[in-house]
Amino acid sequence: MDWTVPKRFKELPVFQVASISVSEIPGKSRVAGVFDSLDGVKEGPGYLLWWAPDFFDSVWGRVTQLSVDTREAVFLADAEIGDWNPTPGALRYLSDVRKPAQVWMISVPTWQFERRVFQGDDAFAVRRSPDAAPPPPTGEAVKFWLEITSAASPAKKRYYPNRDVPEGLVSGGWDHEHCELCGGHIDPGQVGYLDRGGNWACGTCYQQYIHPQ
Repeated sequence: MDWTVPKRFKELPVFQVASISVSEIPGKSRVAGVFDSLDGVKEGPGYLLWWAPDFFDSVWGRVTQLSVDTREAVFLADAEIGDWNPTPGALRYLSDVRKPAQVWMISVPTWQFERRVFQGDDAFAVRRSPDAAPPPPTGEAVKFWLEITSAASPAKKRYYPNRDVPEGLVSGGWDHEHCELCGGHIDPGQVGYLDRGGNWACGTCYQQYIHPQ
């Protein structure tokens, strides 16, 4: 399974739950079950998703004790029993390469989008220590991170290694958005589609995955 391509809920591997119990690790629960297919499934971090009429949710955790022969596994959910309430039976597995919102955006028919022309926003720039963000994939040595925060949406932040920009308010500093589905830029003047969670989709992905013609 190619996780770089957006996946709808029905395309995800099924995890048939056999039991849910208290984990010996504090704050976690133990979900035992069997996958219908191991295509795209691996031990390590990921999500379990479930969807009932008018209700959908997910839980983060790790796939462990995965048997290639029987497809049985244990999912250690990062939540205590009682803190999450999955639909009984079959759940769906999502690799940590993707996020649940990316599945719901293209799977839930009632997911709402607003067509917008991205205009850009001001931003705040602050220097942070080298351990403020994960190491860059380029392997570049980090002396400091420049944290850019959207003035319009303070929860949105980006980190750039060693970028020499004066701290403080940066006019037009939030100069692009990323399409949640393909990762491409949505630049000022370009049309995008914004959902209620603040997730953007570019015009190409909107037509290909959300409302295919």
